[in-house]
Amino acid sequence: MQACAPCHGANARGRGPVAAALVRAPADLTSLRARHGAFPRDELVAVLSGEREIPDHGTREMPAWNQRFAARGAPGVAAVYARRRLELLTGFLESIQNEDAGSEATPVQ
Repeated sequence: MQACAPCHGANARGRGPVAAALVRAPADLTSLRARHGAFPRDELVAVLSGEREIPDHGTREMPAWNQRFAARGAPGVAAVYARRRLELLTGFLESIQNEDAGSEATPVQ
């Protein structure tokens, strides 16, 4: 979550210290399940990894975390390390879902 906090905030609600400087407000990551009807695990991994872009973002402001995570892995296992980090991050985001959220949340397209 440390990597997400500058934009999404320490509480993951989209109000990080650099959020005001972005073209589009960061999503409230605690309301993903409420806004999608179910936790969008596969879609989230695709967005975080850079495999899928969010159309409303225009240019990609959010880093492709698989590339950043792979740079920290040992040679030969960097891709596996990066994928595991994405899975752990996605699992964490699933664990912080607020079932009452969504009505006031910033939509994710």
